Amino acid sequence: MTPGTWIKRLRITKQLKQTTIANRMGITQQAYSKIENAEWITKGKLPRVLDALDSDFDELQRVANFFKWKENETMMMVAEDLPKRGYGKKL
Repeated sequence: MTPGTWIKRLRITKQLKQTTIANRMGITQQAYSKIENAEWITKGKLPRVLDALDSDFDELQRVANFFKWKENETMMMVAEDLPKRGYGKKL
């Protein structure tokens, strides 16, 4: 998961739209979308984004950890279900 994905999930958790955050940052929605889709975010830009989200790094980290845990839980459920669906059987 990339930092942009963490930011996106934090924004969605707060039920905010990209345009709202972009307006708070003084940039276009398209420019903000690039932040959420980026592999990396600069140290200078992250505080601006978190300010616009009315958040901080600790909250961003909690959201990222929560979704990592949920993804792992989902992958485990899928892996456990595969043999029931006939996958993983020896032919």
